[in-house]
Amino acid sequence: HSASSMPSLKNSTDFVFSGRKSSKVEISNPADGYGILMTMDEAFEVITVCTRYNSRIAVEPWMGLPDSINLRRFVQWVKPHSHKEYFIKMKFVEK
Repeated sequence: HSASSMPSLKNSTDFVFSGRKSSKVEISNPADGYGILMTMDEAFEVITVCTRYNSRIAVEPWMGLPDSINLRRFVQWVKPHSHKEYFIKMKFVEK
């Protein structure tokens, strides 16, 4: 994809949250009681919620923002010939 064909996070249907204080995040819909409880590695510092499509959302834990590499914020560096492991656990809940 070229930069011009990538969706913009400036659309009003995308919500970006950073600076979370816990390893657990819960997002729920009070209208129907459904939600998601996510437990994730501290490396996932950003949560993006897309509401672009009717009757559904996309919840995405991110390690950075779209321009993190240039901003030098929320960047995870991995040394050559090494690896890092991260975890995300998602549990769908009904209230």
